[in-house]
Amino acid sequence: MLGFFFHPLYRGKGLKIRIFRQICHWAIELLINKVNGGKNSANQLVAQMSDYKDYKKPYEFGYVDTYSVASWWKMVEQKDNWIKEIALLINSIAPHNVGCERVFSVLGWMCEKRRSRLSVDRMHAMASLHAYYVTNASSEMKYAFSGLSDQQFFAELNKSFNNLSFSEEEIEEEKDELFQLEIEDNEDEDLAQDQEELSKADNKIIMDKYFDINDELQKALGVEVSVIIEREPVIITPYDHGDKNFDIDALIDANLDE
Repeated sequence: MLGFFFHPLYRGKGLKIRIFRQICHWAIELLINKVNGGKNSANQLVAQMSDYKDYKKPYEFGYVDTYSVASWWKMVEQKDNWIKEIALLINSIAPHNVGCERVFSVLGWMCEKRRSRLSVDRMHAMASLHAYYVTNASSEMKYAFSGLSDQQFFAELNKSFNNLSFSEEEIEEEKDELFQLEIEDNEDEDLAQDQEELSKADNKIIMDKYFDINDELQKALGVEVSVIIEREPVIITPYDHGDKNFDIDALIDANLDE
């Protein structure tokens, strides 16, 4: 919803009554949590959002889809530009499906050619267990073998590894995969070395084409020139965001009911 509102082409068009108040509430929460804002900056943010919604200055110019939303907001210049910070923060969130792809990767590891008859419920339970243990590994691992000494703990680990058994087919597949990885690594190293040698050769051809590498040029290239410009110190007065503990809804009502 915030992304829709802070898109300069839409600006919340078609929203139902009182949804703008909810958007202001979310924006103020972001201001407090991400920009370290307070009551004073929240008041300014609500006023700026109202002007932006009504196409008032400095938000009166339209949006051209040739440029990005971030580019449009970077053109908005004003003092204490809190709406710009919130809009750029919202626009920096990249939509993605990494979570789904991660689940698909885990399911592909569980269900393969030699294990293709798992029911949907069993796969769901296995994926849920995997997600739980990966998420809570840091908090759960400290309870595992908590009553054992270090020596006993490593003994238990060795016993577990010794009980693992692999078929000859699995061992051969692992060997083939390792061999294939070694071949690919060698090919990548050869390709990188060839590209480096080509780059050096191209640079030498360009230098020989345009420059006469003589002692005079080498001496000139070895001269270091530095220019020091002294600047007067800039004194920046920190902004007073105001109290951070305040009633957000009461502040929004006070600004929008005026």
